[in-house]
Amino acid sequence: VDTESRRIRMIDYHTGMYSFQLKPDGSFPAEAHAAEKFVLPGEPIEYQDCKYVGKRYAACAGHSPHRVDVIHFDADVSGNTATPYSIAARYPLGATNLGREAMTFEALTSSTGRRFVRFYFKPDDGMNTKLRLYDAYQP
Repeated sequence: VDTESRRIRMIDYHTGMYSFQLKPDGSFPAEAHAAEKFVLPGEPIEYQDCKYVGKRYAACAGHSPHRVDVIHFDADVSGNTATPYSIAARYPLGATNLGREAMTFEALTSSTGRRFVRFYFKPDDGMNTKLRLYDAYQP
């Protein structure tokens, strides 16, 4: 949910991105069910979870390969429901058991007003599994 742009963006497997401008009353447009999707060529990553982290930006967790991407959305000036975007940064998770199935994250604001993303991992370590938290700040 991009409250600043009053848009709802949804990502599908195989990097398909849908974007809807909400009506003034906050409802979805009638054509939402027939929306086109924008696919990034040459990026086979499948995103599982995306969080809004600032105007026209989202952090998305994916697999094949396991990584977190910071995505920048184009301006939507055409009014088309397909939203072109680019990957602004890639953060590989590596060959660990910290895969996307065990991860979620949220965008937060610290007590000093600094924005950051908190990642939550719960590796599949059996009975000794411990929740791991990592905070990522923009340099």
